[in-house]
Amino acid sequence: MKKLFLIKAIILSCVLMSFTKKENTFNKVDLVGTWSYTVPEAAYEYQEGTMIFKNADGKLTGYILIDEYRADVENIEVNKNKVTFYLYLEGEKIHLELEFKEDSFSGVVSYPEGKLDISGKKKI
Repeated sequence: MKKLFLIKAIILSCVLMSFTKKENTFNKVDLVGTWSYTVPEAAYEYQEGTMIFKNADGKLTGYILIDEYRADVENIEVNKNKVTFYLYLEGEKIHLELEFKEDSFSGVVSYPEGKLDISGKKKI
C-alpha cells in the first residue's frame, strides 16, 4: 500500500513538473551587445538610435548613440528580465525602464515632459 502511494506521488510530481514553465533568467551577460531602438512618438531626431552595453572588468556599462551624439548610461540595474537606467540628454535626465524577451525589448522612457514607449531588438 505504501509503495503504491509512493509511486503515485512520484508520477504526479513528474506530471506537475512538466507543466511548470521555467522562469526566463535574464542576466547582465545577455544584455551585452548592440541594440537598435525606436521611440515613435519622440521628436524626429530622437526616434531611432543604438544602445551599446559592455561588461568591463565585471561591471556593466553602456551608452546610447543618436546619430553622432553619445550619452553614457548611468546606474544600470538588472532584475531578471527588467533593466532600468538613466542618462542625460541635452541637460535633461532621462529614465528608461525596459523589459527584455530574448532578442527584443519594450518599455518606457520617462523625461520631464512625460513618458514615451520604446522598443527595440538586438543587432547581430
